[in-house]
Amino acid sequence: MPRSPLIRGLLFVNAALAAALVWQNAPIPAARAQQAPVFGGASDRYLAVAGEMQNDYDAHYLLDTQERTLHVLIYDRGTRQFFRVASRDLDAEIRNNRPDDNPPGRR
Repeated sequence: MPRSPLIRGLLFVNAALAAALVWQNAPIPAARAQQAPVFGGASDRYLAVAGEMQNDYDAHYLLDTQERTLHVLIYDRGTRQFFRVASRDLDAEIRNNRPDDNPPGRR
């Protein structure tokens, strides 16, 4: 018994909707920013942020999560070299960061 084009179209639409429902309800894997490497390495130890500082210089911030230090580096595009500008001990910074006893506007 031949089927009409209308019934074929409706069957196709139903199959497409069923596939869309299955696809929408599929589990989504969790995002992991820096997973620990399988074969060793230091990808879970450092966090790096870079940005343009001036026309020929880039600023790079490198956070060492094990040593708890923040390093500031500048990359000179002209000479293609890195220069360390500063390093900060974050534990010492957090210990010394006490709230101001006399904030502005209070007497």
